[in-house]
Amino acid sequence: MNAGQQAFEFRDSVGALQYADPMLRLPEFRIESSVTDAVNHVVVSGELDAATDRALRDALAAASTRDVALDLSGVDFMGCSTLTILLQAEAKQSALGQGISICAASDPVRHLLGLTMLQRFLAP
Repeated sequence: MNAGQQAFEFRDSVGALQYADPMLRLPEFRIESSVTDAVNHVVVSGELDAATDRALRDALAAASTRDVALDLSGVDFMGCSTLTILLQAEAKQSALGQGISICAASDPVRHLLGLTMLQRFLAP
């Protein structure tokens, strides 16, 4: 990778996939997955927007074998395209008899969920 390039990294219990676009210079973005009991935990940090949507969609698809707890406390920005991914993941989880919730959220995430009346994603 050349100077200025940054990789989007998705880690799960099986291995790691990396997404990199040499034309983009984006802030650091990271997704990590782990499994505890009957819940898949997905921790995201950085910015969630159109440039990172594919990595988030892939992480949520890989985690869909159980209920998903999403930690967005390290997210600095969340764009509207991410809401579509959350709604699609919610529909998929529901069809499988499972759930998805945000167990921790940064202020920007809480603000966007409040504006769009999607607070139902926030765990009690």
